[in-house]
Amino acid sequence: MLREFLRHLSLELNRSPQTVKAYEADLRGFNDYMANSGVPKGNSGFFIPSAVSSGDLREWLATLTEQGLSTASIRRKVQSLRAYFRYLVRQGELATNPAASLPLPKAGRRLPTIATHADIETSLTETDRRLVRLIIELLYGCGLRRAELTGISDTDINPYSLELKILGKGNKHRIIPLPRPLLDEIRAWQEERDSLYPDLPAPRPLIVSRQGRRMSDSNIYRLVRRALEGSAAEKKSPHTLRHSFATQLLNGGADLNSVKNLLGHSSLGATQIYTHLAFSEVSREWKKAHPRGSKDSHDKQ
Repeated sequence: MLREFLRHLSLELNRSPQTVKAYEADLRGFNDYMANSGVPKGNSGFFIPSAVSSGDLREWLATLTEQGLSTASIRRKVQSLRAYFRYLVRQGELATNPAASLPLPKAGRRLPTIATHADIETSLTETDRRLVRLIIELLYGCGLRRAELTGISDTDINPYSLELKILGKGNKHRIIPLPRPLLDEIRAWQEERDSLYPDLPAPRPLIVSRQGRRMSDSNIYRLVRRALEGSAAEKKSPHTLRHSFATQLLNGGADLNSVKNLLGHSSLGATQIYTHLAFSEVSREWKKAHPRGSKDSHDKQ
């Protein structure tokens, strides 16, 4: 039934390939645990669902906790188990879902990683490829997600109103202001792109690979990570630049609701985490620069 469940996730629920792989890994991990516990297997080599109790599930999660697995990983495993057994119930393979009563660990809220403005400026200076500079400028200057960046076509760029139309999550469109210098960078790249790939089909994708095709998310990630190698940021990814965009706006006095709209968040709750991050940045700068910002300064008084 595992193959059918994974196909159900992919085709019927439209889950991403990464999510499907994660669910499969979780279920195979539980299968290994059950095999070591002596639970009988079916012909496919996978555990027999009717032989699994809620106690078995709780014991596995307790073992993972003792091994030091993160709360976020355990939450996902609980969700994987719930979804799999719920699917089996709907298919008539089980009468009840043994995972239905599993508690979902409360997720801790981690502050996102950002890169400093100075680090990003350095990466732009040290990058000799116009396309890579444009990718960084769009991610950092517009707060885009990777998929939003790769989805941009020439028709989404309005050079007269200086606006960029973005297709975000849930197929929702939003309009982002396009600074004149960034528009100039876009036009310079378009000229270079058109000379390299004159036969691109319309609507022409803005960001293309060396093969002349719309660039993949993984390629964007690789280019950004390489460009941010000299940064002190803990994580060096396209989302780091998006986080940096939001934090810079709030540090500069932008309204929270405006930042929400620019990021394409559906609620203020998702945006509010940046207020904590922005405050931590301000606090850190205060401690560095203000005469009463550090213990040493007090000692010198």
